[in-house]
Amino acid sequence: MAAGKKGVALLFLFSCLALAVSACNTGGDICFDYVEETNNKNQSCLFLDAEITIFVAYNNSEGKLRNASLPVNCSTVNVSDSESFCNKPYTNNNKNMRLTRMKAYWGTVDEEEESAPFALIVEAIDLNEHKQWNISLIAVSLNVSHVPNYNASSFTGNETGIISGYYTGDDKNHELFGTVDYNKFYYCDGQQTYSLTMNKSSNLHASHFALSLSIKKLRVQAYGSSNSFSDKCSHCYQDSTGKAFIPIVVGSVIGGLVLVVLVSYIVGRFRNHYKKSSSTGYEKLQ
Repeated sequence: MAAGKKGVALLFLFSCLALAVSACNTGGDICFDYVEETNNKNQSCLFLDAEITIFVAYNNSEGKLRNASLPVNCSTVNVSDSESFCNKPYTNNNKNMRLTRMKAYWGTVDEEEESAPFALIVEAIDLNEHKQWNISLIAVSLNVSHVPNYNASSFTGNETGIISGYYTGDDKNHELFGTVDYNKFYYCDGQQTYSLTMNKSSNLHASHFALSLSIKKLRVQAYGSSNSFSDKCSHCYQDSTGKAFIPIVVGSVIGGLVLVVLVSYIVGRFRNHYKKSSSTGYEKLQ
């Protein structure tokens, strides 16, 4: 029966592991937090927290290709009230929906957001009459004067040195991370890197740059019902390939352990029964 006890212990251990694998990370601070006050009530419009890094490829003053990584500094993030909105009517493919837009900037303590080195725009669309939502756009802008070793002296006239890029997903519906049920947040643990489409209309020098966005440990929720992430989540499809394999392995191990425990139990019962039968037969012979 020792094997049975060990099997039960291992079964409990792997059950705990399976729960840990499927758990959602709901704790910690929120880097980008957009809450709008309407009729003396706070509407949770959009929450986003992640390890975000902007990668910039460019030619330096000597004409050599260089790469710079610029991480987001959450301690200086501010949401722009003038350029953010919540639940605006939105029509797409003859469907009436709602659009939420959050613009945030960081990297400066100056309240003049136009002078901020970096800005991030995230848009979320309400779907299916408040039952589901998705993120439809992520955009980044930055002031090239904050790019290491870049010669910005060539900017003239009305050019401000601000370049920007955006990403709208891989499919026709512009869903970056798929569709999420209401009162859930999306969670992506693994690192994902998105190549941004440069906005060349706003700056002639944008073609000299290439922007990409690295996102890791992403948590994002739109149209929430509280001032924090909900206690339920959907894992993003970028993680699904790797994460789907883990429950299969854990489930297979648990199934194997259940079989081992069951066989050990049956063998133990059979041995006890055999010993009792042998002992009884021996006593009768005496």
